[in-house]
Amino acid sequence: MSYTEVQPVLTGRMAELAVVERLVRRLAAGAGSLLWVGGEPGIGKSSLVSATLDTARSRNCQVFAAHAVETGGRFPLGVLLTALGIQLRSPDPDRAEIAALLVNRANTATQVSRDVTSAVAMRLIALVERACSTTPVVLAVDDLQWADPATLTVWRQLAELTGQLPLLLIGALRPAPHAADVDRMIAEPASGAEVITLGPLPEDEVAELVAQLVGARPGPELLRQTGRADGNPLYVRELVDALRRDGALLRTGETVELADAGTDPPSLGAAIADRLSFLSATAREALSMAAILGAEFTVTHLEAFVGWTATDLEAALDEAKSAGVLMASADGLMFRHILIHEALYLTLPSSLRIALHHQAARVLSDAGAAPERVAEHLLLAPEATDAWVVAWVDRWARSLTDRAAPVAVELLRRAREAAAPGAQAESIDAKLCVALYQIGGHDDEVRDLGHPLLTHAADPEIRGRLGWIVGYARLRSGRHDDALAIVERALADEALPTTWSARLQALRALVQITMGRTADVGTSVERAADAAAAAGDAFALGYALHTRSLLHYQHGNLAGVLDAADEALAMLDQEPATADLRLMLLSNRGPILDSLERPVEAERAYAEMIRAAERYASPPRLAQLRLTTAERWYANGHWDEALAELHATDATLLNRARQILRDGLLALIAIHRDDRGTAKQLLRDADDLVLLPGEESDIGRYLLVAHALAAERDGDHSAASRRMRAALIHVLADPDANEHELFFMPDLVRLALADGDRDTAAAAARACSSGGDPGEYTAGVRALVDDCRGQLDADPESLLTSAETYLRVEQPFRRALALEGAAVLLAERGEDTRARDVAASAHDTYQTLDAAWDILRLDARLRALGIRRGPRGRRARQTTGWEALTRSELRIAREVAAGRTNSEIANELFLSRATVQSHISHILTKLGANSRLEVAREVMLRERETVSPPVAVPGTTRRTAGD
Repeated sequence: MSYTEVQPVLTGRMAELAVVERLVRRLAAGAGSLLWVGGEPGIGKSSLVSATLDTARSRNCQVFAAHAVETGGRFPLGVLLTALGIQLRSPDPDRAEIAALLVNRANTATQVSRDVTSAVAMRLIALVERACSTTPVVLAVDDLQWADPATLTVWRQLAELTGQLPLLLIGALRPAPHAADVDRMIAEPASGAEVITLGPLPEDEVAELVAQLVGARPGPELLRQTGRADGNPLYVRELVDALRRDGALLRTGETVELADAGTDPPSLGAAIADRLSFLSATAREALSMAAILGAEFTVTHLEAFVGWTATDLEAALDEAKSAGVLMASADGLMFRHILIHEALYLTLPSSLRIALHHQAARVLSDAGAAPERVAEHLLLAPEATDAWVVAWVDRWARSLTDRAAPVAVELLRRAREAAAPGAQAESIDAKLCVALYQIGGHDDEVRDLGHPLLTHAADPEIRGRLGWIVGYARLRSGRHDDALAIVERALADEALPTTWSARLQALRALVQITMGRTADVGTSVERAADAAAAAGDAFALGYALHTRSLLHYQHGNLAGVLDAADEALAMLDQEPATADLRLMLLSNRGPILDSLERPVEAERAYAEMIRAAERYASPPRLAQLRLTTAERWYANGHWDEALAELHATDATLLNRARQILRDGLLALIAIHRDDRGTAKQLLRDADDLVLLPGEESDIGRYLLVAHALAAERDGDHSAASRRMRAALIHVLADPDANEHELFFMPDLVRLALADGDRDTAAAAARACSSGGDPGEYTAGVRALVDDCRGQLDADPESLLTSAETYLRVEQPFRRALALEGAAVLLAERGEDTRARDVAASAHDTYQTLDAAWDILRLDARLRALGIRRGPRGRRARQTTGWEALTRSELRIAREVAAGRTNSEIANELFLSRATVQSHISHILTKLGANSRLEVAREVMLRERETVSPPVAVPGTTRRTAGD
């Protein structure tokens, strides 16, 4: 519902007004905040929000606001779309583009499924960022407790940005109970967060409010009467208005008093009902009909609904406005307070409300209202599913599935019970299959509904689509044999359209390779690719190429994997319908490029994958891919980036196994950075965790390694060695362990040797070199082999060789560890100068990574041998000020100074939005800045200071102006 500001009643709210004044001043200076306003209905939340918006406008801030409504929470992002003015006819191309994405003008006959919620959510965040880049922004949502989960997810992400953008977020909400997401957000510490809880007005403030309402000093009996409103400003106003309408107020001089001291005050509901009772029967009828349409409505829709002449309706509405029941809104009219709407709505009998919602749905549909508005009324009329409803649901099911698949499922289930046998029933069942498939978790029901239609449906388009839907659903639920049988059955249909034939052939190849039937896959892939080319269908060809890439991988042809994936990505469009396939292709590129020893390209591939996931992936899928990316950043020494992804990951969306993995990565980085408090807390939380069989071999490895390193930090080498061996016990026994699984073997060698356990150290070294012909090792595995062997044989040259290889494959932390080991061995040999030089290189890398514990360990090991690093290493990095910024932070600071948004910086530098956001947070903290504007000023100041005359390059002659 659009936001129409109430006339502020701010008596007794001076302290709260001082808070919002401060926040708006802060906003105008370029610094954002998050404000929560809580309190019971009628307590003055909307008045305070309206006053804040007025103050913001007076300081030339942009203002966006809307009310969430209880019935609107079924449609994702609805309140934000309203607040930000997302319309097809918007003159702003960005807003019009978002609106077009919601409409779906693609060829629905050949579309599989299309979930746009994640794509729209990211575009809304980018829209707010762009708005903030020009002028400070206020975004307010009243009654936020009614907002849908997608809106709350966006709200949380925007809240994190208030520390970086000139953005004031205001969320007003009623007291608990709330949705768990709302309570969690309020409890979470956020940059600049303020919480205002509006309580009852004290007696003196109530007296002042009554004086304002009656225009004179209230007498003691009037104050006694209004005192029973418990300090609720709305109740006070309704009581005074009710007394005035009843003629119960008497003015004597400068005092207004009750005419009859024995009058009992009505309840708030009775006071509102009293206000309505003074209206004509015509006005009350119009308001009852308006209440069915919602807390906000257009006069055009109400006129069609009641069927009156424009003149009669206008007179009734004017009367309601004069009585303080209705007020103008941005798009029509709205009830002055939500409680007035609720009172009117609930006076109607339940059976009548159902009938009226059914009638409203038909009227709104005929008037061309959006399908969401019609669906809202149908959801409130479950017993009124007649032929018209079935026909409407059948027509609009695909749009509703795109917009809110759970709503589509609910309406399709109802329609299914009333559908006419034959074509209509088949159509309803087919669309229900698509909606259930899109939601996920209903694969058995998808099969039960869709399988009979593969042969019985009259429309070959339906048969083709369901062949794909049911087959893919069985594939993703692990029912491979059934999936293949369904696809083969669908392909046996001679009337199958060419597009669906091509897609099903591609799906057949994918199922076959998943089943391990590689002998059949090659032929299936080529047939699918030929059919897709003949049909001109990029979707089918994309899946065929994806399967071809998987086949190349099984044959060890990594270059072929990359070629097939790149060919598929080059031809797929950016539509949400292809998002799942694009994410699969992108997620495969990074590991392949790493295996091909192309680390720079791999780094870009991971960043591209996570940026695509931020735009299109569902929240659970995004959380999973963030975790995958964080693993890679950890292994390659990009720990700040790893932390950015881990902290941006919504842990509530991870299953148990991935939560264990996330906690393990966080604990490892905390230990290396000597953040002992964080590490202990993470490890303490895991103390009672019992890893299930198999989890310790992969999922729990990071956590077990973290326990081992924590023991090393505490000086318990025996426990450290024992725990590290437990973490890698399965890898030690696996002759086919890959590079990822062998990653911690050098740590096991180091810890075992420190504990005097040479047998375990030797076993670890053998495990690294047991994976086949040394001539076929990847560079990463060769580095691990040289590292382990160098430690075991006390050979510094082997360790230095491994350090060079680690440098080539961009694993700086592993390189520093190898250099540390080499420096210790050189010192033991008496090569002190060389030892210092090598140790200085290790120290520099540790310092770049902020690996404080590793620096302490390095220094301690060398001191034990009489070696101090001396002044050759870098100076300790500053923790505050310009010199504290890393190279990545400097680069991003310059982008901020250029006026680019987080999204634009992410695109420019091939980073995820989460990484950019994390870097900017660090920049603000290190510079002691409160806003991006202050960062920009610091950048410009520093760049002016570094401007110097050009320096001649040796071997050249510098020209002068006269040359």
